[in-house]
Amino acid sequence: MAGISHSAEAMSMERPLTLTEQRRPRLRRMSKVFGRGLLILVLLATVVAALSSPTVLRVLISLLGLGLQLALAVAFMIIQFVALFWFLSRSRTYEIYPGMEGITFADYRGQPELVEQAKQFVALLRGVKQFEDMGGEPLTGLLLEGPPGTGKTWLAQAISGEAGVPFFFVDASSLQAMFVGVGPMKVMRMYAKARKAAKGYGASIVFIDELDAIGQTRGGVSGTEGRAFGGGFFGGYGSFGLLSTLLIEMSGFSLEYGLLARLKARLYRLLRKKPPLPTKRVLTIGATNRVDVLDPALLRPGRFDKKITVGAPTLEGRKDILRYYLDRMAHDNTIDVEQLAIDTPGATPADLKYILNEALRHALFEGRIKMSYRDFLTALPEHSIGLRHPIPNISEGDKRMTAIHEAGHVVAAYIFKPEDRISRVTIVRYGDALGHMSHTPSRERYHVVREDMENDICVALGGRAADELFHGTATTGAYSDLMGVRHTLMRMAQVAMFETLGFSIFTGFGQDTEPSEELLKAMDQLYMKLLERTKSALQRNRVAAQTLATVLQEKEDLDADEVKYILELTIADRSRDPAQVELASEKEAT
Repeated sequence: MAGISHSAEAMSMERPLTLTEQRRPRLRRMSKVFGRGLLILVLLATVVAALSSPTVLRVLISLLGLGLQLALAVAFMIIQFVALFWFLSRSRTYEIYPGMEGITFADYRGQPELVEQAKQFVALLRGVKQFEDMGGEPLTGLLLEGPPGTGKTWLAQAISGEAGVPFFFVDASSLQAMFVGVGPMKVMRMYAKARKAAKGYGASIVFIDELDAIGQTRGGVSGTEGRAFGGGFFGGYGSFGLLSTLLIEMSGFSLEYGLLARLKARLYRLLRKKPPLPTKRVLTIGATNRVDVLDPALLRPGRFDKKITVGAPTLEGRKDILRYYLDRMAHDNTIDVEQLAIDTPGATPADLKYILNEALRHALFEGRIKMSYRDFLTALPEHSIGLRHPIPNISEGDKRMTAIHEAGHVVAAYIFKPEDRISRVTIVRYGDALGHMSHTPSRERYHVVREDMENDICVALGGRAADELFHGTATTGAYSDLMGVRHTLMRMAQVAMFETLGFSIFTGFGQDTEPSEELLKAMDQLYMKLLERTKSALQRNRVAAQTLATVLQEKEDLDADEVKYILELTIADRSRDPAQVELASEKEAT
């Protein structure tokens, strides 16, 4: 086989030149000789004419002066143009070099499984000789995908800190530009800076936040490659080619460039040897919460090789994050990490940090130097609902209606969600809500059955049921509750909980699609059934609801212990079993 390949190579080397290949060098030589001769003749004729006539000489001198002035003007314009584009092509890049203040994996808390994966990327970034001897190549890109506030930027900084390499942070929107070509220039300059830093440290990291701002899919979805009315001055063409430039930079075609790189490549071709792997590694890390709109060319192997989903931490993860922040914050002995983690289901690390910081603010402006659990409970609804701002001079009638409404929610949650913890109830306005009740599950739920969703609806309808039972009419206070009920009913329809195949009974598949008449009828039937179930439960526990409303009207805020004490004394359904509540409701109906 070696002999055959060698003979085939020899035949290809001895292939006769075609007629086009024979004529091409000849024509090129003829054109060069003719052009040079014509230029020499023109110069000689000009010199002879200038020497023979003073008038021609004066005209020639004036023309040379005018040409020099034009050349200087053009050079000045070119210098201005180059300086302008040099200034515009500077991206807002934040640089962190080894030795500067940074973070490590010890500072990334709540998701240890992500840290284990990141440690592998750090090892490959530093260069594992055994891996390279096996024929492996380092990663080109790492995509961090997840909701806002889950710690994508924090994880990228931790990777850089552990690897001990320069870290370049850039917001993707800052790479866009108004003029054509400036956006690609920003990308090229950024990667040139990263490669220069990698030359001294062995590797570097480029972190592009909000990658979807420049990486949206081309050809249909409005990405940066699309054309828009208005031209470059209005952003239609200013970022044209930006994504393509990013793809080329990530592919590594511009990793080695210049005369030395060409000579080096030619030498390896002559020696018929494979060039060594590049020692300057540039890892591109992108972060987005809209991975579905990214261009497929970005997601293919060789660009963003790996994708890590960074989600909200679990209960144990929230405990770890809270301990990390509480070690740096002054707090008293009423703060229980376990309870704080239970009170914040679905919270991201950014949420937890904000809530604790707000709790510290409450303690400071109340004249204390340590935050308490009550401060935490005050800051929690301010984050999820809005700022606390009581209504001055509110009438006792309005306070009573709000207290009855919230008491209905509390009793319904106590009966239909026995595993949940009612942490707080208030009739003080937060945001647009005149009052609210906070209840959290005691454990994480990853599978939700139909019974759970129906119980959620019953809790949401607790306020409406109390309004109709104790006031004899419906009020506008249940607006947000009913919006939540509609959302839950639509979720049930999507997973075929109405005896049909989810969306098969919709009139279409768009997000704003109106449900069909059959689905509306099924939703209304379930809504009325659950409303009657909730009313029956509250009717049997009128004393508990009225007592709770009276205390709430007087104190305005009740914590978990106070609510539990009142309900345990007055509640009638001591079993707190939703199945028995349903059986009792059916008996009353018959």
